[in-house]
Amino acid sequence: MSAVSVGRLFRASTLRDSCVKEMAKVNETALATVTTGLSWPQVLEAGMLICFGISWPLAIVKMLKSRRTEGKSLPFTLLVLLGYVLGITAKVAYALIHETEVPSVTWLYAVNSFTVGVDALLYLYYHRHPGGNIWQKAGLAFEDRR
Repeated sequence: MSAVSVGRLFRASTLRDSCVKEMAKVNETALATVTTGLSWPQVLEAGMLICFGISWPLAIVKMLKSRRTEGKSLPFTLLVLLGYVLGITAKVAYALIHETEVPSVTWLYAVNSFTVGVDALLYLYYHRHPGGNIWQKAGLAFEDRR
């Protein structure tokens, strides 16, 4: 291989390496921000909260159908609720300290807190009134479909 060929090969590989580095920077920047303006950590956090947010209403429906608290743990539910409240507090505190907006993902924490709270209230009701009809007590009596 001649010196000219080696020089061209070296310049080509150097150019290729610099292009690869620049593309990596572009991809890193693109991955850091989604078109909605959320960063990837916020998108992943939102995904986690959406998954949890789907689970709680399903648990509520199951308890409403069974009218029983078997397999449920009030301390666990309250611990999860405390976690969501602390998450909301952390998001708001961070925004206040750094004088930024409260992240939009905070709404998911709030919705999940509400559904976990409903689950806890249903647990308390059905623990005291196993098989009771909460709708009848509320004046919204539906047919018993059991």
